[in-house]
Formats: sequence, structure tokens, C-alpha cells
Amino acid sequence: MRFCENLETIPSSDKLTSLRSLEIRGCNKLTCLPNGLPASSQSCNLTRLKELTIGPFCEELDAFPAFQAIPQLESLKIYGWRKLKSLPEQIQHLPSLRHMKILGFHGVEAIPEWLGNLASLEDLTIQGCASLKYLPSVEAMQRLTKLKEIDIIGCPLLEERCTEESGPELHKIRHLPFIKIGDTRIEN
Repeated sequence: MRFCENLETIPSSDKLTSLRSLEIRGCNKLTCLPNGLPASSQSCNLTRLKELTIGPFCEELDAFPAFQAIPQLESLKIYGWRKLKSLPEQIQHLPSLRHMKILGFHGVEAIPEWLGNLASLEDLTIQGCASLKYLPSVEAMQRLTKLKEIDIIGCPLLEERCTEESGPELHKIRHLPFIKIGDTRIEN
């Protein structure tokens, strides 16, 4: 589902148990997610889901709609909006996540420490986060032993803090084989 301007709710996902890829994007009136993705006590129905693209939703929301961890999810592309001050904490409970893109979280100033819990993460893109200044600690970043690539685009404050000359954030990712900050590839 993409750019469904008048969509306010999504039907239950009970029957979608074989679904491998799901996109719920740009639904500006949507305030909650389907029953298969809740934070409630129900079990997750989307157990075979490998790819999820989600957000942005209703600009009036102060928090990302709750969703339950999807154990087999390998790829997450998550879009935020201006009011959000943090990433959804549910992301830290995605043990199989290998590819993640964080896009448009304009109010987020720091990537949380729990990013270091994503042990399977191989590549990370952070794009269009205007207020972002801080990556997680060196210790959290080094726990990401499978992370090979980070790409930071359109995040002017973080890009400035990751410059080769004197950027205070660069040392947190310097150990990675592939680093791209804006249009610049940093060689290791």
C-alpha cells in the first residue's frame, strides 16, 4: 500500500501468513497498524515476512504506531516525520535484521544505544534526518560485528560530525570497511 491518502485503518492480517514483503507507506491518515503487527499480546501473524517498508503515517502522531517484532524480518525501511523524537524501540527486537534504512526522522537527535543489539545487521543507511547529531557509542557500534557498510545522506549535522578532519562521531564507525558520508566515501 503506497500513498493511500484516505486510508485510516488496515484490515486484519490474519490470512496473510505466507506474505514475504509488505509496504505500508505514505498513508497520511493512518494512526495504527494491522492486527498482525501489533504490540498487543496477540502473536504475530506475519511470521514469514522478510521485507518491511513502513511509514510515514499521520503527521499528528507523537510516536510511531506500535508493532510487534517479526522474527524472520531481514530488511526494514522505516520512514518517520517531523514530530518524532525517537526511533521505534521495537526495532531492537528484530534478531534477523540484515538491512536497515532509517529515513526522514527529522526530530531524532541520536541513534539509540540499542542499535548495538542488532547482531545480524550488515548495512545501515540513515537518510534525511535533519536534527540527527549522534551515533550510538563506540561499544554499541563495535557489537555490530556483521556491519560492513554505513551510508549517511542528507543528515547535515551528523555529516558534519563525521568529517575526516575533526568529526567527533567518525571514530565510532571508522572500523567499518565501507563508509559513505554525503557524497564522500571514506577509505579505510
